Amino acid sequence: MRLRLPKIRLPHPPSPRQVWNTSRSTFVGFLDSEKVELFVWPYYGALMWWGFYGTFFDAPLGYVQEVMGQPFYDMWIWMHILGTAEVLVGLTIKNKYLGLWLQLGGNFSMGMVLLAYEIAAWITWGEAAYSFAAIAPYVVGCLFLSLTVIRKLYLATHTPARDQWLARFLPEED
Repeated sequence: MRLRLPKIRLPHPPSPRQVWNTSRSTFVGFLDSEKVELFVWPYYGALMWWGFYGTFFDAPLGYVQEVMGQPFYDMWIWMHILGTAEVLVGLTIKNKYLGLWLQLGGNFSMGMVLLAYEIAAWITWGEAAYSFAAIAPYVVGCLFLSLTVIRKLYLATHTPARDQWLARFLPEED
């Protein structure tokens, strides 16, 4: 007596094109979502607070200042204030098109500020090993926020409603 097992038909694995389209649509859907704005306020608020504290009350971070040098360290610390303010103003301004450009500049500059810190932490590995691991996701997060704004700007200028969208922000021709 032979035991007969039922034949199981497995579905074909998805083609590379299907995988790409699915992951692409999921990623673009993530970029189009507005769920990240809730995260932006406390995150950039804390970075702005640290910028004020580091500028006016705290002594320079020794290992960061040593790697960056004094002029670049001063620019780096001030960008904590200016970059975050740019994003927060861009979120609250009535002119949404200008607000998107402000957000893009602020998100990108904060990504570069945090990347500069990551590079300084990498150079002085022994003193900032924890910071190197803890700040890296925020660098990527700032770059994703920049991609989100780029996507919004793209949709604003490359959709059928482009003319109505831009007409609200461009001066009228005489």
